[in-house]
Amino acid sequence: FQLTIGGNPYLTVDNLGAVNKPNNPCVFGYNNVAGSNLTTASITSYNTWKPNVTIDMGSNFNSSTGVFTVNTSGIYQVYCHVTRIYGTSSGNVNLRWRLNNADVNINATSNSYSATLAGEKEQMVCSGLISATAGDTIRLVYSTDSDATTAISYDNSSYSIQLVG
Repeated sequence: FQLTIGGNPYLTVDNLGAVNKPNNPCVFGYNNVAGSNLTTASITSYNTWKPNVTIDMGSNFNSSTGVFTVNTSGIYQVYCHVTRIYGTSSGNVNLRWRLNNADVNINATSNSYSATLAGEKEQMVCSGLISATAGDTIRLVYSTDSDATTAISYDNSSYSIQLVG
């Protein structure tokens, strides 16, 4: 069985019941370098997160720029998980999803107010839904406001973008 839209295959079910949706783009990436951290001393403005991509259905992700280019209009679920390592002074770490280089209302901020937390770790998750049109770009950016001693750990961080509707 094959469902076509505009003459293009949209959904195929083979004789064993396996379903294939060729226009269902997604990307999954991670950073898993034990003991490797991104120190915020080098972050001066919003920097694009560039994960090690293991799945890129549709070849929509540019690993050198960290930009996902939408090829199918719809609703995309975006997700990122990182570990923040507190520094010795107060400051914020910010994660933000952007659509066409403009902030969307999906962000996470980690605040540090006490030097007694130095070396402690905090999990940050930034996820939500973005409505996008073919040709739009999606990226995750990160920044800090003042704490040059804070780090974002590459240990077991993950990143994904998937068309869900």
